[in-house]
Amino acid sequence: MDVRGSNDNVTTDHRGILAGKSVLITGASSGIGAAAARLFAREGASVVLTARRAERLSALAEEIQAEGGTATSVVADVTRAQDVERAVSVAVERYGRLDAAFNNAGYGEAQTPRHLTKALAAE
Repeated sequence: MDVRGSNDNVTTDHRGILAGKSVLITGASSGIGAAAARLFAREGASVVLTARRAERLSALAEEIQAEGGTATSVVADVTRAQDVERAVSVAVERYGRLDAAFNNAGYGEAQTPRHLTKALAAE
């Protein structure tokens, strides 16, 4: 049931809430990152997709473009500063700006580093 009255002035912006924005998405090749990329693009953002898996990034960028969105893929490893700097540079070069980042990529080690283990044990 629609609870709005018949005289309510409701306007719908079909451009999306992110129209005109540029968003960098790390870890975009699968899972939450890919879902976020699709959503942000549907809401009008130009998305810069980053991850280590080139084929998956390229396929996602093509999917977004086929649906009318704007997407660019940049193979990048977030543990390498130069890769992150390159991804940001691509966003600015292609879209003239970078408005937001969805920092979804994760990384870790199988074991806690020894220097951290010692520091925690000292407390």
